Amino acid sequence: MKISGIYKITNLTNDKFYIGQSIDVVKRIRDHKSPRSLLRDFPIYRAFKKYGLKNFKFEILEECPIEKLNDKEIYYIQVLKPHYNVNEGGVGNRGHKVSPQLKKRFSLLGKERWQNMTDEQRANFCKNNLAGPRVGHSVSESTRLKLRLANVGKKQSADTKQKKSISAKEACKNFDMARRKCPIIQIDKTTNQIIKEYPTIKCAADHFGVHPTCILGVLKGRRKSSCGYFWRYK
Repeated sequence: MKISGIYKITNLTNDKFYIGQSIDVVKRIRDHKSPRSLLRDFPIYRAFKKYGLKNFKFEILEECPIEKLNDKEIYYIQVLKPHYNVNEGGVGNRGHKVSPQLKKRFSLLGKERWQNMTDEQRANFCKNNLAGPRVGHSVSESTRLKLRLANVGKKQSADTKQKKSISAKEACKNFDMARRKCPIIQIDKTTNQIIKEYPTIKCAADHFGVHPTCILGVLKGRRKSSCGYFWRYK
């Protein structure tokens, strides 16, 4: 059973602590204890490496509904003033400022990772991550919820709407161009049997001496038939 709420991680050697929130506190605490957490460069994880997990106490401060997690986390951080938190809590990284040292460390780690990649890995990385959203990048349900809550009631500016409209139109245009290069099938209107396959819309249009948009209209559902036949993508 999932428990949503606020949790606290206390260093038993010096009483310094961390405050966090999660829609599944038990899983979140388990994530904190995983070996991969030691690879993260934040105060709480540096403390884990220095003192060892056995010297930390993990506890649930309060169970609360998901919609109150942000407010509760902000409240506890303001009142208790934890030592290991790097922001004010709530959605996103409120009040979080990355130090020049941490920026430099991230830069060096990125360069080292790039140098250790093979040519094939670099090509795949560029293909999957530099042309749009990261492919295969998993986002936790907790992060998805925070993003949803952050955008509730938010109004987009006219500039943002215009950019999205242009982006959507460009995507549709690129999709249409790609579809025009796909194989299509000529179908008899009476028997509904396949008559012939053409490698592209243009090839079929050239065969019948018509403009490609005539057949494209059938494929898009704007008209029932063209050149006396039904058409569909293979």
